[in-house]
Amino acid sequence: MPNVSIPLESDRPKLHVLMVEDMPGDFELVMETLGRSGLRISSRRVETEAELTLELERQPSPDLVMSDHACGMFDSFRALARLRSCFLDVPFILVTGALNGALMVEALDHGVDDWVSKDRLSELLPAVLRALRLAQERRLR
Repeated sequence: MPNVSIPLESDRPKLHVLMVEDMPGDFELVMETLGRSGLRISSRRVETEAELTLELERQPSPDLVMSDHACGMFDSFRALARLRSCFLDVPFILVTGALNGALMVEALDHGVDDWVSKDRLSELLPAVLRALRLAQERRLR
């Protein structure tokens, strides 16, 4: 039987996740869901466009940005526009409780990579892996 080596947790790369979310409990739930998947994650939460701008200027830049749709006066589409204005080709996933057909169409029009309803977080890991894979394929082209 061949000797198969499984990388130690410390050998796996850490995924830097930035989330636009005004509810700390929802942020914790989303990060716990990703953490249970076996991914190594470092995460930060922002609520405002000013906080998002500061986080996008930090090093290292995020590997993934997720956003609730409505965060007070700030929404996911403004967050995505801010992200793209920094020329960051970072996957962007909408994670919201207000998911409906009209919002999904509008999200596609704005360039959101994927979306997940907060009441179906079991779909989060496949969405994250798909968005990361597509971003890597875009960079290789």
